[in-house]
Amino acid sequence: MVPLTVLGLIVVILLVLYISFIIRTYIFPRKINQIAKLLESGNTRAAIKALKAFIAKNERNIMAHWYLGEAYYREKRYELAIVEYKYVLKLGTFSEQLPEATVRKRLAEIYKKFNQLDEAQKELILVANLEPDNSEVYYQVGELFYLRNLTENAVAYFQKALRLNPQHSESHYYLGVIYHRVGKLEEAQTELTKAIQYNPKNYKAHLYLGLVYKTLGQYDTASKEFEIASRDSEIKLRALLENGKAFFERGNFTKAITELERALKFATEENDITLEIRYWLAKCYEKTRDLPSAIEQWEKIAMHRPSYKDVPEKLAVYADLRADDRLKDFLTASLSNFQNLCQRVTKALGYDV
Repeated sequence: MVPLTVLGLIVVILLVLYISFIIRTYIFPRKINQIAKLLESGNTRAAIKALKAFIAKNERNIMAHWYLGEAYYREKRYELAIVEYKYVLKLGTFSEQLPEATVRKRLAEIYKKFNQLDEAQKELILVANLEPDNSEVYYQVGELFYLRNLTENAVAYFQKALRLNPQHSESHYYLGVIYHRVGKLEEAQTELTKAIQYNPKNYKAHLYLGLVYKTLGQYDTASKEFEIASRDSEIKLRALLENGKAFFERGNFTKAITELERALKFATEENDITLEIRYWLAKCYEKTRDLPSAIEQWEKIAMHRPSYKDVPEKLAVYADLRADDRLKDFLTASLSNFQNLCQRVTKALGYDV
């Protein structure tokens, strides 16, 4: 016969296990769900406070650490979020509610924000192993290889993405950019055309397709692509610059000036792109003998980048013109005014013309 003390001990143990089961199965999830609602409502401060208190008593609760990471993420406290996500991975008890891939994607996103491209890539390659049919993940790995200038690897991953999803516009776009850079213009044209076919609003693809056409000497078609690309505010200046350069290359300096001046009207600050716009605008002015306007652009460039390209040499060549208004009037005069000036000079010298 089992002693009553042993029987009582067994009952107590079973009762404890039952209570523990009830708490883990019903009470903890309910508590976590309540905290999750705080997070979803945007009350991250209250959520963090509640999660810390919960974790103090239930240190190994994976959902609590995940939500704490998400709260830090929403507050842009990314370093703290990383700590929580890594702890979630260490616990490793994943479920349909929280798959491993979800955590690694979030880590990759943060590493990318910190420009830690190698770390981001490591996470996404692991995600690709977990989700082998996810074309978007292969694309993201390819993009990171591209950003790290590892173009052969990038091409391989973009092609993997396209095998899973032949209509993935961004993968076609990046392949087009890479082919354009290495001079494979036919392949570049094919990929960029597909990128636009599957997403007509892929304005970056329009920009690079315009560059391909410009390189091929098909200027009218190139200009059409640049015009479409200029609808995107992020690349508007670059598109207008390239269109201006296209007009310059075919000798239409008036239209080139129009495009480049238009580009400067949209500029909000001086940067690499505006300096290049000013440089090409000055070239146009120089070609049309509007030297004061050319000098004005070179001087503005020199204020921000004194050694920019051949700007110091240009300013040195026209140094006298910058200082002498009479010489400036002579060199920049229209044909009729130039003739009048010459007649006045010869008359002053006593010559009869």
